[in-house]
Amino acid sequence: MRTFHILTLLFATLGIVTSSTAQEFKVGVAKADITPTEPIRLAGYASRNKPHESVEQPI
Repeated sequence: MRTFHILTLLFATLGIVTSSTAQEFKVGVAKADITPTEPIRLAGYASRNKPHESVEQPI
């Protein structure tokens, strides 16, 4: 238990030190539907030997 407290204190201290010297950075988020529109063969999935018939969940 003592080791846990020491590690927690160490990581908290490092977090404070690094946040004060950290440089500014930018973050972005995007969303896109990449589900194929035409039938695609599902090679490698069991014994399927024809293109897919429908989409159950979009990618």
